[in-house]
Amino acid sequence: MKISLNKKILAGCLITFLLFSTILVLLFLFGPLLPWSLIKPGFKKIETESVQIYYKEEKYLDHAEMYASVVENVIDEIEELYGLEQQSPVSVFVVDQGDLKRYIPWLNKGVGGATLQIGDTIYINIEKILETDRDPLEYLKHEMVHEIIYQNSGLLNAYRMMDTSLFTEGFPVFYGGPTYYEDRIKFLEEYTEKEPQIVVAREGAKAYTKIGETNSASFNYTLYGEFIQYLVDTYGQEAVNNFLHKWINQPDNFRSDFKEIFGRELYEVQDDFGPEL
Repeated sequence: MKISLNKKILAGCLITFLLFSTILVLLFLFGPLLPWSLIKPGFKKIETESVQIYYKEEKYLDHAEMYASVVENVIDEIEELYGLEQQSPVSVFVVDQGDLKRYIPWLNKGVGGATLQIGDTIYINIEKILETDRDPLEYLKHEMVHEIIYQNSGLLNAYRMMDTSLFTEGFPVFYGGPTYYEDRIKFLEEYTEKEPQIVVAREGAKAYTKIGETNSASFNYTLYGEFIQYLVDTYGQEAVNNFLHKWINQPDNFRSDFKEIFGRELYEVQDDFGPEL
Protein backbone atom coordinates (compact mmCIF):
# COMPACT_ATOMS: atom_id res chain seq x y z
CA MET A 1 0.00 0.00 0.00
CA LYS A 2 2.81 2.38 0.94
CA ILE A 3 4.73 1.48 -2.22
CA SER A 4 1.64 2.11 -4.35
CA LEU A 5 1.14 5.54 -2.73
CA ASN A 6 4.77 6.49 -3.37
CA LYS A 7 4.40 5.50 -7.02
CA LYS A 8 1.35 7.75 -7.36
CA ILE A 9 3.21 10.67 -5.80
CA LEU A 10 6.19 10.06 -8.07
CA ALA A 11 3.94 9.81 -11.12
CA GLY A 12 2.18 13.05 -10.14
CA CYS A 13 5.50 14.84 -9.70
CA LEU A 14 6.71 13.55 -13.07
CA ILE A 15 3.54 14.69 -14.86
CA THR A 16 3.78 18.12 -13.21
CA PHE A 17 7.43 18.42 -14.22
CA LEU A 18 6.71 17.42 -17.84
CA LEU A 19 3.76 19.84 -18.03
CA PHE A 20 5.81 22.69 -16.58
CA SER A 21 8.73 21.91 -18.90
CA THR A 22 6.45 21.85 -21.94
CA ILE A 23 4.89 25.19 -21.04
CA LEU A 24 8.33 26.71 -20.43
CA VAL A 25 9.62 25.48 -23.80
CA LEU A 26 6.55 26.92 -25.56
CA LEU A 27 7.03 30.25 -23.80
CA PHE A 28 10.64 30.38 -24.99
CA LEU A 29 9.89 29.33 -28.56
CA PHE A 30 6.54 31.00 -29.24
CA GLY A 31 5.74 33.32 -26.34
CA PRO A 32 6.99 36.19 -24.16
CA LEU A 33 10.32 34.48 -23.41
CA LEU A 34 11.31 34.36 -27.10
CA PRO A 35 13.98 37.11 -26.85
CA TRP A 36 16.02 34.90 -24.50
CA SER A 37 15.58 31.69 -26.48
CA LEU A 38 18.60 30.30 -28.32
CA ILE A 39 16.22 29.24 -31.08
CA LYS A 40 13.76 31.73 -32.62
CA PRO A 41 11.53 29.67 -34.95
CA GLY A 42 10.70 31.34 -38.24
CA PHE A 43 12.85 34.41 -37.67
CA LYS A 44 15.78 35.54 -39.78
CA LYS A 45 18.43 37.88 -38.38
CA ILE A 46 20.38 40.91 -39.52
CA GLU A 47 23.19 42.04 -37.20
CA THR A 48 24.84 45.40 -36.75
CA GLU A 49 27.53 46.36 -34.28
CA SER A 50 25.17 46.62 -31.30
CA VAL A 51 21.75 45.48 -32.54
CA GLN A 52 20.22 42.22 -33.73
CA ILE A 53 17.21 42.72 -35.98
CA TYR A 54 14.82 39.78 -36.35
CA TYR A 55 12.11 39.52 -38.97
CA LYS A 56 9.83 36.67 -39.97
CA GLU A 57 7.82 37.77 -42.98
CA GLU A 58 9.72 38.35 -46.23
CA LYS A 59 7.43 41.29 -46.85
CA TYR A 60 9.10 42.99 -43.87
CA LEU A 61 12.63 42.37 -45.14
CA ASP A 62 12.91 45.87 -46.61
CA HIS A 63 12.01 47.41 -43.26
CA ALA A 64 14.48 45.19 -41.40
CA GLU A 65 17.24 46.14 -43.83
CA MET A 66 16.33 49.81 -43.52
CA TYR A 67 16.53 49.57 -39.73
CA ALA A 68 19.91 47.85 -39.97
CA SER A 69 21.24 50.62 -42.19
CA VAL A 70 20.34 53.44 -39.79
CA VAL A 71 20.18 52.03 -36.27
CA GLU A 72 23.82 52.68 -35.31
CA ASN A 73 23.46 56.31 -36.38
CA VAL A 74 20.22 56.54 -34.39
CA ILE A 75 22.04 55.27 -31.29
CA ASP A 76 24.83 57.83 -31.79
CA GLU A 77 22.29 60.66 -32.11
CA ILE A 78 20.44 59.65 -28.94
CA GLU A 79 23.66 59.33 -26.97
CA GLU A 80 24.78 62.78 -28.10
CA LEU A 81 21.38 64.42 -27.56
CA TYR A 82 20.71 63.07 -24.07
CA GLY A 83 24.22 62.40 -22.77
CA LEU A 84 23.51 58.70 -22.19
CA GLU A 85 25.30 55.60 -23.47
CA GLN A 86 23.90 52.32 -24.67
CA GLN A 87 25.06 49.76 -22.12
CA SER A 88 24.45 46.45 -23.92
CA PRO A 89 23.22 44.98 -27.23
CA VAL A 90 19.52 45.04 -28.06
CA SER A 91 17.23 42.80 -30.10
CA VAL A 92 14.67 44.40 -32.41
CA PHE A 93 11.79 42.20 -33.58
CA VAL A 94 9.93 43.35 -36.69
CA VAL A 95 6.52 41.72 -36.28
CA ASP A 96 2.84 41.90 -37.18
CA GLN A 97 -0.16 42.35 -34.90
CA GLY A 98 -0.60 38.63 -34.26
CA ASP A 99 3.02 38.16 -33.21
CA LEU A 100 2.89 41.21 -30.96
CA LYS A 101 -0.13 39.84 -29.07
CA ARG A 102 1.66 36.53 -28.60
CA TYR A 103 4.98 37.97 -27.47
CA ILE A 104 3.52 40.77 -25.31
CA PRO A 105 0.10 39.41 -24.30
CA TRP A 106 -0.35 41.96 -21.50
CA LEU A 107 -0.81 44.78 -24.00
CA ASN A 108 -4.54 45.27 -24.34
CA LYS A 109 -4.51 46.98 -27.72
CA GLY A 110 -2.46 47.25 -30.85
CA VAL A 111 0.55 49.55 -30.67
CA GLY A 112 3.18 50.48 -33.22
CA GLY A 113 6.10 49.66 -30.96
CA ALA A 114 7.00 48.50 -27.48
CA THR A 115 10.21 48.21 -25.45
CA LEU A 116 10.58 45.82 -22.53
CA GLN A 117 11.64 47.59 -19.34
CA ILE A 118 14.60 45.24 -19.00
CA GLY A 119 16.11 47.32 -21.83
CA ASP A 120 17.24 44.66 -24.28
CA THR A 121 14.19 43.96 -26.44
CA ILE A 122 12.15 46.09 -28.83
CA TYR A 123 9.10 45.07 -30.85
CA ILE A 124 8.10 47.04 -33.94
CA ASN A 125 4.58 46.29 -35.16
CA ILE A 126 5.06 47.05 -38.84
CA GLU A 127 1.54 45.93 -39.71
CA LYS A 128 0.02 48.51 -37.38
CA ILE A 129 2.37 51.27 -38.53
CA LEU A 130 1.60 50.71 -42.21
CA GLU A 131 -2.13 50.59 -41.50
CA THR A 132 -1.92 54.05 -39.95
CA ASP A 133 0.31 55.34 -42.77
CA ARG A 134 3.04 56.48 -40.41
CA ASP A 135 6.83 56.42 -40.72
CA PRO A 136 8.40 53.12 -39.55
CA LEU A 137 11.72 54.86 -38.89
CA GLU A 138 10.13 57.17 -36.33
CA TYR A 139 8.97 54.17 -34.32
CA LEU A 140 12.47 52.70 -34.26
CA LYS A 141 13.89 56.02 -33.09
CA HIS A 142 11.20 56.35 -30.42
CA GLU A 143 11.73 52.85 -29.03
CA MET A 144 15.52 53.18 -29.09
CA VAL A 145 15.21 56.17 -26.72
CA HIS A 146 13.18 53.98 -24.36
CA GLU A 147 15.80 51.25 -24.64
CA ILE A 148 18.76 53.50 -23.83
CA ILE A 149 16.91 55.17 -20.96
CA TYR A 150 15.93 51.79 -19.49
CA GLN A 151 19.48 50.50 -19.76
CA ASN A 152 20.71 53.51 -17.81
CA SER A 153 17.98 53.40 -15.17
CA GLY A 154 17.73 49.75 -14.15
CA LEU A 155 14.63 47.55 -14.12
CA LEU A 156 13.02 48.81 -10.92
CA ASN A 157 13.36 52.46 -11.88
CA ALA A 158 12.12 51.67 -15.38
CA TYR A 159 8.83 50.47 -13.89
CA ARG A 160 8.66 53.45 -11.54
CA MET A 161 9.08 55.81 -14.50
CA MET A 162 5.81 54.53 -15.95
CA ASP A 163 4.02 56.80 -13.45
CA THR A 164 5.44 59.90 -15.13
CA SER A 165 4.16 59.56 -18.67
CA LEU A 166 5.01 63.17 -19.46
CA PHE A 167 8.69 62.28 -19.38
CA THR A 168 8.49 58.54 -20.12
CA GLU A 169 7.00 59.29 -23.52
CA GLY A 170 8.04 62.92 -23.87
CA PHE A 171 11.76 62.24 -24.29
CA PRO A 172 11.25 59.54 -26.99
CA VAL A 173 8.73 61.69 -28.87
CA PHE A 174 10.97 64.76 -28.72
CA TYR A 175 13.77 62.90 -30.49
CA GLY A 176 12.04 60.39 -32.67
CA GLY A 177 8.34 61.06 -32.99
CA PRO A 178 6.18 59.46 -34.17
CA THR A 179 4.46 62.31 -35.95
CA TYR A 180 0.73 61.98 -35.33
CA TYR A 181 -0.26 65.33 -36.82
CA GLU A 182 1.12 66.19 -40.26
CA ASP A 183 -0.44 69.62 -39.88
CA ARG A 184 0.46 71.19 -36.52
CA ILE A 185 -2.57 73.46 -36.82
CA LYS A 186 -4.80 70.40 -36.40
CA PHE A 187 -3.03 69.52 -33.16
CA LEU A 188 -3.43 73.07 -31.85
CA GLU A 189 -7.13 73.04 -32.77
CA GLU A 190 -7.55 69.76 -30.89
CA TYR A 191 -5.64 71.18 -27.93
CA THR A 192 -7.97 74.17 -27.83
CA GLU A 193 -10.95 71.83 -27.95
CA LYS A 194 -9.65 69.53 -25.20
CA GLU A 195 -8.02 72.14 -22.98
CA PRO A 196 -10.99 72.32 -20.57
CA GLN A 197 -10.64 68.56 -20.03
CA ILE A 198 -6.92 68.64 -19.32
CA VAL A 199 -6.23 68.07 -15.65
CA VAL A 200 -2.82 69.10 -14.41
CA ALA A 201 -1.84 66.50 -11.81
CA ARG A 202 -0.26 68.68 -9.15
CA GLU A 203 -0.58 66.23 -6.28
CA GLY A 204 -0.71 62.72 -7.75
CA ALA A 205 2.07 60.69 -9.31
CA LYS A 206 0.85 61.02 -12.89
CA ALA A 207 2.56 63.81 -14.77
CA TYR A 208 0.54 66.20 -16.82
CA THR A 209 -2.69 65.02 -18.35
CA LYS A 210 -5.66 62.77 -18.26
CA ILE A 211 -8.06 63.35 -21.13
CA GLY A 212 -11.33 62.02 -19.69
CA GLU A 213 -13.57 60.07 -22.04
CA THR A 214 -11.81 61.44 -25.12
CA ASN A 215 -8.47 59.93 -24.16
CA SER A 216 -6.15 59.89 -27.17
CA ALA A 217 -2.63 58.48 -27.11
CA SER A 218 -1.82 60.40 -30.30
CA PHE A 219 -2.82 63.67 -28.67
CA ASN A 220 -1.11 62.91 -25.35
CA TYR A 221 2.17 61.80 -26.92
CA THR A 222 2.28 64.89 -29.12
CA LEU A 223 1.61 67.07 -26.07
CA TYR A 224 4.39 65.36 -24.10
CA GLY A 225 6.87 65.90 -26.95
CA GLU A 226 5.83 69.55 -27.23
CA PHE A 227 6.45 70.00 -23.51
CA ILE A 228 10.01 68.66 -23.75
CA GLN A 229 10.55 70.97 -26.74
CA TYR A 230 9.31 73.86 -24.59
CA LEU A 231 11.76 72.95 -21.81
CA VAL A 232 14.65 72.81 -24.26
CA ASP A 233 13.69 76.14 -25.85
CA THR A 234 13.23 77.81 -22.45
CA TYR A 235 15.99 76.30 -20.30
CA GLY A 236 18.40 74.66 -22.76
CA GLN A 237 19.33 71.08 -23.58
CA GLU A 238 21.94 70.86 -20.82
CA ALA A 239 19.41 71.64 -18.08
CA VAL A 240 16.92 69.20 -19.61
CA ASN A 241 19.60 66.49 -19.67
CA ASN A 242 20.50 67.20 -16.04
CA PHE A 243 16.88 66.59 -15.11
CA LEU A 244 16.71 63.46 -17.29
CA HIS A 245 19.75 61.95 -15.57
CA LYS A 246 18.28 62.62 -12.13
CA TRP A 247 14.84 61.36 -13.10
CA ILE A 248 15.98 57.99 -14.45
CA ASN A 249 17.90 57.31 -11.23
CA GLN A 250 15.22 58.49 -8.80
CA PRO A 251 11.87 58.62 -10.62
CA ASP A 252 9.84 59.16 -7.46
CA ASN A 253 11.60 62.49 -6.83
CA PHE A 254 10.74 64.01 -10.19
CA ARG A 255 8.86 66.98 -8.73
CA SER A 256 11.60 68.07 -6.30
CA ASP A 257 14.33 67.41 -8.89
CA PHE A 258 12.39 69.42 -11.46
CA LYS A 259 12.18 72.40 -9.10
CA GLU A 260 15.87 72.10 -8.17
CA ILE A 261 17.03 72.19 -11.79
CA PHE A 262 14.52 74.55 -13.39
CA GLY A 263 13.88 76.76 -10.34
CA ARG A 264 10.10 76.40 -10.55
CA GLU A 265 7.43 73.87 -9.68
CA LEU A 266 6.44 71.51 -12.48
CA TYR A 267 2.83 72.72 -12.46
CA GLU A 268 3.99 76.35 -12.77
CA VAL A 269 5.97 75.52 -15.90
CA GLN A 270 3.04 73.49 -17.23
CA ASP A 271 0.71 76.47 -16.68
CA ASP A 272 3.06 78.66 -18.73
CA PHE A 273 3.48 76.01 -21.39
CA GLY A 274 -0.21 75.91 -22.34
CA PRO A 275 -0.49 79.51 -23.55
CA GLU A 276 2.83 79.17 -25.38
CA LEU A 277 1.29 76.55 -27.68
